[in-house]
Amino acid sequence: MPTWQELYVAGVEDSTKPKQVLGLKPNGIGTGSFTETDAQVAIDFGGLNAVITSPNSFYIPQFPRIAGQRIVTRKDGFWGPQEYSKWPQQYHPDIVHHMCIPRCADPSGFGPGYPIWQSLSPSDFETPENIWPRNYGYLRARVLQGLTYEAERAIDRFLRAGDPSVEERKRHGYHLSNLLRNALQRLERIPGSFLHTVAVTAHVQRLVLELSGFSTYLEVVRPALRDPFHFTPVTLDVRGGFLNNAATASEFFRVGVPFWLFQNYTTDICIRSVVTEFVPISSALELEPAFPALERAKYDPTGVWQDPSKWPAPMVLHSSYLFASATLPRMLPPPSSSLPAIPRASGTGESSTKRAKGADPELPAKTSDKSKKKASARRGARGAKKKARDPHPAFVHALPPPQHPQPPAPWARALAAVGSLPDPPTNAAVYYFPPPYLFAPDDPKSTRYLHNWIRIRTFCRQRLVDITIDGSPMRLSEWRNALWGDYTVPADGDHDATASNVYTQAQKAAHERKLELRKLFAGAGSLPSYEPTCTVEWASQVVSASDVAADAKLRASVLWELHELNFRCELRDLDREILGGVLDNNTFFQWERGDVIAGVWGSSGALSVFPDVEHGEVTDSWTAPSSHSWANRREMFEAFLVVMSRWPDFPQDLWPWCTTLTSCTDIDQFVRIEERALEFYVRCFADKYGRLPISPVHPAPSMLEHVPSSSSSCSQAAVLDAS
Repeated sequence: MPTWQELYVAGVEDSTKPKQVLGLKPNGIGTGSFTETDAQVAIDFGGLNAVITSPNSFYIPQFPRIAGQRIVTRKDGFWGPQEYSKWPQQYHPDIVHHMCIPRCADPSGFGPGYPIWQSLSPSDFETPENIWPRNYGYLRARVLQGLTYEAERAIDRFLRAGDPSVEERKRHGYHLSNLLRNALQRLERIPGSFLHTVAVTAHVQRLVLELSGFSTYLEVVRPALRDPFHFTPVTLDVRGGFLNNAATASEFFRVGVPFWLFQNYTTDICIRSVVTEFVPISSALELEPAFPALERAKYDPTGVWQDPSKWPAPMVLHSSYLFASATLPRMLPPPSSSLPAIPRASGTGESSTKRAKGADPELPAKTSDKSKKKASARRGARGAKKKARDPHPAFVHALPPPQHPQPPAPWARALAAVGSLPDPPTNAAVYYFPPPYLFAPDDPKSTRYLHNWIRIRTFCRQRLVDITIDGSPMRLSEWRNALWGDYTVPADGDHDATASNVYTQAQKAAHERKLELRKLFAGAGSLPSYEPTCTVEWASQVVSASDVAADAKLRASVLWELHELNFRCELRDLDREILGGVLDNNTFFQWERGDVIAGVWGSSGALSVFPDVEHGEVTDSWTAPSSHSWANRREMFEAFLVVMSRWPDFPQDLWPWCTTLTSCTDIDQFVRIEERALEFYVRCFADKYGRLPISPVHPAPSMLEHVPSSSSSCSQAAVLDAS
């Protein structure tokens, strides 16, 4: 039989109608038994004296040659001829489950239903006015609900498939389940363009189909292959694949998996029907490349075929990274970074309350000659003492104002136990989201900050996981500028009024960072500058600046989310920094680890770092041990111990509780375990980043009674003014 290399370099035209060089004709129904090398249908391959035959199918699909020597994404989000979830591929023993992928919708059986087979149209996509950037949006609820239902059904079926002897073989399926959850969370929680949403949706469909094929393999095909006496006359309604080995064909023939066999033509082959055209790939998949197209690999023109078992898994990971990334940018600069340190202006650690009310928080201002003389006189005064810097909440723990959400008592004690950290630290303190202490006290400036934060919060989430946008964690000064909301970018040739006030290297660096931040929010985010008359939307209600100032429950809800966002992202980053190369060198493990960490807040999927308050994800994970929800509390804290147990110097006395904490009924014992673990976490964080971590807080009772949906919008007038 011809080898795969011979088939790929045979020079056969990539056509649905191959040349007829053998003159194939049906030669009867045969008098003996019908075997794997016989043909219900056959076609002349057009070269190498080869034919393609199938004993258990009545059509022959077009062979998935690599068009133009490239594997690229197409307009429908799939991979064209190489889309293994939608088109038969070359067989390989390491990916047998690809041949078991369902061929069509089967809503009444084990296969996925219609949502997995439908292509997206613009009518399935909505772009709310309150989403930034403009033209970004989400799948309509009915479409997302259909995908979610089928995904949960496929995952549940896979988890129940097989017996304990196949656990190691199922490992790849567990990875696929994690990737699928993350892709769904991306559709649900992060807005995107229509083309990006098409690609993520196709990825969800791909993963659901592969998981379904894996389940069919474990439940039906694998047991049949292991039983040498099993034979079924019924052909399974699965994808099948191309073979070039008669022994392998014999096995799939007896268990009912459809296949198409490349073999040398002889008159001994029983042929019942002959076709002259393949079923075209275009009947199931889009062939026009996407723009821009994502390229997976180039075909080797020498004919050395890339191992078909080697490229699908990296392709899935590559798609997950590009379309549904859950990898957060790092807070610490890479050790090999050659970027020069940016000088810090004196007084950068001062409390925000000492800044002028209502003024641009980062506007560099020249001092008058008179004030310079006074300052010089003070410096020259004998015995003058340097004014002490106020303690900064990033380096010395301080409880929030009483009207703000409060940290659980164990967290407060662990943070206070650290004492005072060096201020300023070795590396500038950066945050994924604005630290909640920037919103204290409740004054006109913090009201503006909070009001604008509701407006920009969706974009601030998106920038962390969108690889096309700068998602670097930001300094306090940058967050103050972002919250202040002046995103005006001077046009080329225009005079920048603040530039003339810059007269030191440190102020120049700060001014340049401010301009870059404005470009980020005005450019990638398409955000107009903040207007005091702007209205935003929270909990499906239109909110004005005066509402923010007057509504204590609203402020508490927003601040709870900020605490939770920072805590979850910081835990993810600290885990990655501590484990280092273990995560960097294993992409699958990165996704898997993100799912493990999500258990700390009682969820799953790496993108659950963004609380989905819109769909009910508001819980108090830090209730008192004596409360009625203590069982859930123990389960989540055990997950916290499991995460930290991989870290060096994890307290030995906590090891036994990594698997038994859920059964702990001694409240005093639990409190001791909790305090020991939180003390370890806070110390690890402070040693790594030189600042205190952001702790979770108790949600307001109103949040637990009524789960809001949240988004943000600015009035159309403000948008028109900015343009």
